[in-house]
Amino acid sequence: MAILVRFLGFPEIKRTLGRTEFRVEADPPTLAGLLEALRSQGVPVDETVVTEEGHVRPTVQVIRNGDDWIPRDRPDTPLGPDDEITFLFMMAGG
Repeated sequence: MAILVRFLGFPEIKRTLGRTEFRVEADPPTLAGLLEALRSQGVPVDETVVTEEGHVRPTVQVIRNGDDWIPRDRPDTPLGPDDEITFLFMMAGG
């Protein structure tokens, strides 16, 4: 199951790998499996997306297919074969 993954607002991924879009096979087909597949391709998710506890950071939103928000604390969320996942870094400040 190849899932299209995009990273928006993560310049360190662009600097490190030269791109911010990836196609990965997630096994198991869950958010946690997707993060592991990204790690195996050298995407620095531990430095940019994931906390030490293995959850998605509070400053990152995970969006499925453009309009479905995946809870950050649900790594067991199942993913489908045609899903497109966007990791969006949320800017804050004033």
